[in-house]
Amino acid sequence: LQKSLCKKYRSEYGKVNLSPWSIESEQLESNFVDISKLYVKQTFWTSEKKTSSILDLFNWDPEKVGGSRKVLIGEQGTGKTMAMRQMTQEWCEKLQSYGNKDWQLPKFLIAIEAKDSKNFATFSGMVKTYFDLDWITENGLEALLKENSLRSFLFLDGWDEYSKLSGSSPELERIISKEAMGYKTMKLMLSSRQWKAVDFTSFGKVFLGKFQDQ
Repeated sequence: LQKSLCKKYRSEYGKVNLSPWSIESEQLESNFVDISKLYVKQTFWTSEKKTSSILDLFNWDPEKVGGSRKVLIGEQGTGKTMAMRQMTQEWCEKLQSYGNKDWQLPKFLIAIEAKDSKNFATFSGMVKTYFDLDWITENGLEALLKENSLRSFLFLDGWDEYSKLSGSSPELERIISKEAMGYKTMKLMLSSRQWKAVDFTSFGKVFLGKFQDQ
């Protein structure tokens, strides 16, 4: 599963299209640049700490279940999506370097843009479809994710853009409200503009600092 996740992250999240959007520009490989060449280090801060890595905001020891739900707050254009994409690259690189030993990393990182998470009856069905997991059944994936819930991290980018009016994913919504059996211990982060973030009163608040010079 880690290999399949990183394949998606490297091919789709690891590159940025520099051209104005069009069907033609989306298909020209020359328009894409590695995110590492564009990313400017960001700062994420809470009431307790400041860090340059989203992954460092959580304790990945499965025995440490506190502080497992957070919302990343930032207005449009402040870098929330870029932060999510960079986090996926960091996770894949660190997995390759030293694995997920000593609880330094989540075992599974599932990062999805909220606009792509609609119209799925089950969470495992959404993950299977989004990441093209043709090597495992939906039931098999559900069992794997639930078995590793304590070591898994779900990041939903742009939750303020998720609207039930254009389709919904019932089990995903239950995961967010901590009502989905088997997923209650999964660590979760939403990114959202302020107007929607106020709905998540029980979530730890994470703010984006100013971009840093390289």
